[in-house]
Amino acid sequence: MQGWMLAFCGGIAAATRLPQLPSQSVVVACALSAVLLLYWRSLRWGAAFLLGACWLCYNAELRLQQRWPEPPFARDAWVEATVWSLPEQRGDSQRLRVRLEKVCYQATLTACDFTQLPTDQRFALLTVYQPLHLTVGARWRWLVRLRPPHGMVNPAGFDYEAWLLQQGLNAVGYVREDPANQALTTEPAVRTVERWRQQLAQQLSGPAVASLHWPQLLRALTLGDDSGISAQQWDLFAQTGTTHLLVISGSHVALIALLVYALVYWGCGWLPHLLARWPASIPAAAIAFLTAWFYAALAGFALPTQRAAVMLGLFLLAQAWRRQLNSWYGLSLALFLLLLVEPLALLNVGFWLSFIAVAVLLHAAALVQPSPHWWLRLWQQLKLLFVLQLQLTVALLPVLLSQFQQTSVLAPFINLPLIPLIGWAVVPLALLGLLLLPLWQAGGLLLLHIADVLLDFTMHFLHFSNTLLPESMLQLPSLTTPSFVMLVLAVAASLLRTVRWQRWLALASLPLILWLGRLPPLPPDTLRLRVLDVGQGLAVSLSFGEQHMLYDTGPLFSDSFDAGADVVLPVLWHDNVQQLHTLMVSHSDQDHAGGLAALLPHYPQALLSTSKPGLFPASAKQTLCRAGQQWQWGQVQFSVLHPDELSYHDNNSSCVLLVEYAGTRILLTGDIEKEAEAALLQRYPQLRAQVVVAPHHGSNSSSSPAFIRQLQPQVVIYSHGYQNRYGHPAPAVQQRYKLTGAEAYSTASDGALTMTLGAEGQLSITAERQSTPHFWRSD
Repeated sequence: MQGWMLAFCGGIAAATRLPQLPSQSVVVACALSAVLLLYWRSLRWGAAFLLGACWLCYNAELRLQQRWPEPPFARDAWVEATVWSLPEQRGDSQRLRVRLEKVCYQATLTACDFTQLPTDQRFALLTVYQPLHLTVGARWRWLVRLRPPHGMVNPAGFDYEAWLLQQGLNAVGYVREDPANQALTTEPAVRTVERWRQQLAQQLSGPAVASLHWPQLLRALTLGDDSGISAQQWDLFAQTGTTHLLVISGSHVALIALLVYALVYWGCGWLPHLLARWPASIPAAAIAFLTAWFYAALAGFALPTQRAAVMLGLFLLAQAWRRQLNSWYGLSLALFLLLLVEPLALLNVGFWLSFIAVAVLLHAAALVQPSPHWWLRLWQQLKLLFVLQLQLTVALLPVLLSQFQQTSVLAPFINLPLIPLIGWAVVPLALLGLLLLPLWQAGGLLLLHIADVLLDFTMHFLHFSNTLLPESMLQLPSLTTPSFVMLVLAVAASLLRTVRWQRWLALASLPLILWLGRLPPLPPDTLRLRVLDVGQGLAVSLSFGEQHMLYDTGPLFSDSFDAGADVVLPVLWHDNVQQLHTLMVSHSDQDHAGGLAALLPHYPQALLSTSKPGLFPASAKQTLCRAGQQWQWGQVQFSVLHPDELSYHDNNSSCVLLVEYAGTRILLTGDIEKEAEAALLQRYPQLRAQVVVAPHHGSNSSSSPAFIRQLQPQVVIYSHGYQNRYGHPAPAVQQRYKLTGAEAYSTASDGALTMTLGAEGQLSITAERQSTPHFWRSD
């Protein structure tokens, strides 16, 4: 049975790698064939594998069919929608999930008869910029601008489209300002648990708790609402390896349930009449299980808490029946049940983090043998915490490498005291205080203040620890596929092998695998240029041997999303870039310089260059880019063509960089417009470029006919956002390049574009969406 379950889960995992889904008729045929194969014992594992793949394909196809349509469908629509989730405050806006009840594609509200429209029932992720009081469960009529799920696609970084599919979100967009927008109901009749969560959230935002130092952390730990945590605090948690402790995670649910189990089990010892009818393990397991699901409900049934509750249910059921649950069998059964309910959960990195964390926690707890003496029990608990933290650090290493490529060296030491402090003190006090607040305000406030004091101590401890070792993030190298498989096997052996020398041998092999298994460097005499997919902005990385350069840093979208930190850095780490030779920012517009602040701390030795002073810190090594500047990396020639000594404003002051290698010229143009283009043509009348990154994202104010005619490009690349509000690239500009015979690429439709240029002049261009296809990615 265990092998069958693992084969079923393996089929689901394999199907997530499909570039496109098979037709439903093929899925049905395969599923029927798998059912027939179950009758042959020797083929049952293969049948289970096939069933798992069919189950994933069936569920994924259902969700993909509900996606918001691509243009030429109207982008704006009138909708009647129900607020489905607790709104998250993000600066001056709110982000929330809504269920679309009725959708009208007419341009004016008077043309919409909602009573005659069919029920929609799709889900959308909306941003609301107006100061509206949004109650969970309430229905609204809005003018919205919606688009299909679409994300940035790069060699590394967060896969937004996979996350949207896994979350069941069929569209994203925002509410447009219109006087006809209105609330349809004031007394919501659905989403009772979510409305209760919202009431509790309001309790934590009211004047009664104004004296608390960390209300945003209390909201995150009790309600799963982390929208109030600042970017600086997220950085601190990442650097100290404590992110999983200061927001709701599966480990919190497990710790609370285990604490309740221990307390009830101990309390039953004082009730001999109860013990005469049932062993203490039965009420202890039942109450701990109910506590886990109650906490999951309080967190909005977030997927990590659901997964933890299912796994705990199996563990507690075994305890209640006084059965020794085999670790492998228990984990296999939990994985099977989780993926049977939500097969697309494998697309979410949170699934792996929470599953592994809870699995390690339960595996360690199952190995503890109770002792009759309290001091021995205390020693066992301390030893368990130490071993648990080491095991968690090792167990999460493959996930952290594949998703984030870094881990904190402080984490094992900081988590050792903080795991019991947060899990068994702060979270229980905060939960009890929050639930008690509406009933007995003084008592609830007292408990919340105690939890707040402990959180204040925690934050001071984190700041102090980070000050002692500010360079605490260990950069993990990108590995080849065979090396990554070896790493996973070594991690599994270090956790599961019972012979001590085998565990130590597996642990000792980890640094060797990380060192010897890294991706090989670029072939000698090969220039690589990546135009990253950063949305409506620009970022270009260049590499030749051990030399690396970055041209522009991408946009700063909001306080919580920065292209520098969330797109550019993961790609540089994926390419194993340890140092940047030059970081050139074409000009100071946010879509080109927004990611600068996130990049500077990681590459302090880079030579900084831009067109106007004041963009960089005064202490940084910097220069102004000016026409005539040149430098070389071997046979690669870099030349700054613009600006000259004349005065230019805004876009026309952009640094223009010409890269020449093996007879091929690549022109990076920033946001120059027709004025600067004319100056370039006058200064360099023989200027040619085989590859051009289109000026100003393909705006009609740039790429003049004379400019294109003189350059005679063979390839043009548009770096722009998907369905951006500026209409970039302009149709007229696309037509001008087309007339010259230039092959056009777009980061919005192609993802990141990687050009490799060999010493013989052979040029190849790879589009990330085409080279790494996945069934959830839009065309």
